[in-house]
Amino acid sequence: MYLRLLLALLFLHYCSENLLAQELASHRLIAENYRTGLNYYQNNYPDSALYHFHQVEAQYKKTGKVGIENEEITSLTLEQIKQSYRWLGQMYGEESNFDLGIKYAQKSLDISIRQYGLNAPQLFWHYHQIADLFKFSGEYGKSIEYYEKAAYLLNQLSDAGDISGSLDSAKAALYFSYGHGAYANGLDRETILQLFQTSLDHSKDKISLIPVRIHCLLGMARFFTARLSFSEALSVLNRADSIWNKHHNKFSTHPEYYNIKRKLLRHHGYYWKKQNQHERAIDFYKQYISISDQYIKKPREYLYLLTTFEIAEIYFEAYKESGDFSKGDSAVFYTQKCLIKICDNYNPKSVYELPKLQDIKDRTFAFMILRYLARYNQRLTTARGDMDERIRGLEMAIAVTDSLDLLYDEVIKESINLKGHLNVPLLDKSVIIYDGGLVFNYYLNEIKPSEELMEKSFYYIQKMKAMQIWLDQLKEEALQHLPDSIKQLEQQFLAEIQQIENQIYLAELNKDATKLEELKSLSLFDTKRAYELFQKKVEQTYPSYHLSKYNFSPKSIQQIKESLQEDEVVLDYTVDIKYGYVIAISKNDATRFEKILFSTEEVNEIQATIKDLNGLLQRSPMHRKSSRQRFVSLSNYLYQHYILPIEPILKDKKRLIIIGEGLTNYIPYEVLLPTDELKAFEELNYLVKNYEVSYHYSSTLFAKARERKSNTQEGIYTFAPVYDQGIQLAPQTEANKNTALRAFNEQGALVPLPESESEVNNILKLFEDKSLPNNSLDLREKASESSLKANLAKPYRFIHIAGHSFADLNNPLFSGIACFKGNQSKEEDAMLYTGEIYNLNTKADLITLSSCESGFGKAIDSDGLVGLNRAFVLAGTPNVIFSLWKVYDKVSARMMTQFYESVLEGNDYSSSLRAVKLDLIKDPITASPHYWSPFLLIGR
Repeated sequence: MYLRLLLALLFLHYCSENLLAQELASHRLIAENYRTGLNYYQNNYPDSALYHFHQVEAQYKKTGKVGIENEEITSLTLEQIKQSYRWLGQMYGEESNFDLGIKYAQKSLDISIRQYGLNAPQLFWHYHQIADLFKFSGEYGKSIEYYEKAAYLLNQLSDAGDISGSLDSAKAALYFSYGHGAYANGLDRETILQLFQTSLDHSKDKISLIPVRIHCLLGMARFFTARLSFSEALSVLNRADSIWNKHHNKFSTHPEYYNIKRKLLRHHGYYWKKQNQHERAIDFYKQYISISDQYIKKPREYLYLLTTFEIAEIYFEAYKESGDFSKGDSAVFYTQKCLIKICDNYNPKSVYELPKLQDIKDRTFAFMILRYLARYNQRLTTARGDMDERIRGLEMAIAVTDSLDLLYDEVIKESINLKGHLNVPLLDKSVIIYDGGLVFNYYLNEIKPSEELMEKSFYYIQKMKAMQIWLDQLKEEALQHLPDSIKQLEQQFLAEIQQIENQIYLAELNKDATKLEELKSLSLFDTKRAYELFQKKVEQTYPSYHLSKYNFSPKSIQQIKESLQEDEVVLDYTVDIKYGYVIAISKNDATRFEKILFSTEEVNEIQATIKDLNGLLQRSPMHRKSSRQRFVSLSNYLYQHYILPIEPILKDKKRLIIIGEGLTNYIPYEVLLPTDELKAFEELNYLVKNYEVSYHYSSTLFAKARERKSNTQEGIYTFAPVYDQGIQLAPQTEANKNTALRAFNEQGALVPLPESESEVNNILKLFEDKSLPNNSLDLREKASESSLKANLAKPYRFIHIAGHSFADLNNPLFSGIACFKGNQSKEEDAMLYTGEIYNLNTKADLITLSSCESGFGKAIDSDGLVGLNRAFVLAGTPNVIFSLWKVYDKVSARMMTQFYESVLEGNDYSSSLRAVKLDLIKDPITASPHYWSPFLLIGR
């Protein structure tokens, strides 16, 4: 299906520009412009080359893109048009204009697809080029997808015997680039070195491939240097130098001659930079710049810009070590120089003058350069001690952050948002931007406090939190205004992508390398590309959809206040690598903006404490005095940092709404203790004894959830597979090693949960005793994956899931809920995965995950814990109860029954959950927080 769909979308994509030709372009004009452009490019006249390649494009547009069937377009002419697009992609990439580079490279690819077919091996170099462009643009995950596709197609060429004379050259070049992409994407050491070694194997003993061989060795040297493996790095650098010294005279006329020479210099500079040998690093880098200025006429070339920027970094490190302001000023100078090069119409008269958004031509570097320019100004002006200078520097830093914010919004609008799939490069950029802005705002607010600065701080916090969730929610809202046919096609794409990813997951578990390669490089890749074309077509056809799905406006402090009751307070926490902050907002009190962590060392200590506390709570009831003492100490330590600074605003408050970040999401705040006095568990003054506590991913999302009308439906759907039939989930037994779950017995079968049957029956009886309608139970064999999916889409007020759940920390999309295995359709595997939940449209007001580790997941900066609970929020559920670790089913059953009793008496969710916990604390047998603290509420 997806193959036909992709070809159809490609055809529509081309027909939309100018379907019918008014006049036919001359073959001669196309050929002449192509040859002239190529000649100018090869002789290093990029501006002239661009002009002539664009003339080819203009002539092609006059023909009307009616396809290769147009008899007036010969195969030779079409090849020249395709190659012109390829060179345009290459040249714009060399100027760091990656958006345009990718656009033209995709155009070249599309022509080849129409010539040769969707997965013809000859297309490999197109995918190689696009992978390179994505890599240099910072879209590392995307680049890996394209490298995998290129490698797959290239291996088909090997089997077919095509282009045999240049096959080694193609493989050497591809695997060298692929290795760089794997390094940039943070893949494992073994994979990275294997890719580089494959390139070296294909370039061995071939004089013509010496440039590729040297480049590959330099890539390995950078990899070792970045990981501070200096002896290995030096060994590889020496190998590269040796090959250069032995052979460079043999290819001194090679177009790569000067490029290789300067890259050798650059990597030596990087080697010394990482060892803080500033003078030696600067010497090599300046030699690189000198050769580039003399022989390379590409002012926005990626590596040239990167080297200039790294000179600035070296000077700044030297300034931090020595306190020499001239070094700091040099850092600002080179950063500013780099900024000038990536912009048009920007000739600042001072370092306090910023470029206009439309003048920035390289967004990838703009994020990096502007961020450091802000940091340099803030640090230098602060160190000089003059208050006016300090204020000016901080104001400049905030102005830079605001520019980055605008730039970031533009980048988001051009992204393809696949529901529930974290766009890591975008999230990383948000953390970099807004964390810095928060620091600058805090320091300036200390000097001259203002409501404006407080509001801006809160704005920065909102922009860095739960990015994927609000993007998905905006997109869902925007889709509602499109025709049903568009919404249905969107769902078909998402469902097909998820189905293929499920197959990939199983292939990985079964270690089926051949199946895995085919699924990733054919099925998944082609379906995702078809989906991207579909999205672009929808955005062109419905401009309002494009605007509305990115129209995220963070709530103001006043809007948050308006959403609160008088006895509620929002505590919004943020922690980066150096500092920690909390903004405390209540309806009638002045907003507090407090710094709670003051150094990198303190941040590291806090993170270690959180891990220790979470591990201690998970492992045991802590009956030993030493364990209890350890718990009290850790809990009080966290209280001193996270609660004590804002205690004054908590007076007369009843409910705390906690907005965490990163590892703070692993804290069950209810267990925090105001003193380190050792007592019996039932006597300790836990935070839960004084407050109701609930959680959310961001203050804005919390307020938006409050704005939604409550589900007025009645009834409950309960689900319990029980697992007492010896259910065996064979593929998952191996995955058990990579998950946070301990739900399997030694035979690989799911551990039975006999109490879950009593739990759901008792809950169901509560509703029936109240004569409430629309109640349903799926037990044992009825608790299938298909039944769970179907009922999640029905308008029950409550859905209660009692069973085993999995937290896969390596691949959060494949955390899941274990269903009854047996009699399911071939599309199902008795596991409801996180990725599948994303594509559901839940109707319930509350979903309770009475299952182990349903809230445990991978901590992602700015996006919380990526696990099952988050998946249900993404699917539209306003309230979710979940657990952070494995719980005893008897205790769980008791808690859940009491919880629904309280809710049916008219109490809200947070007060009902608190009442259950207090009841358990009163009983010495269950007073340990191990029993009652894992269950938390995300909700409004």
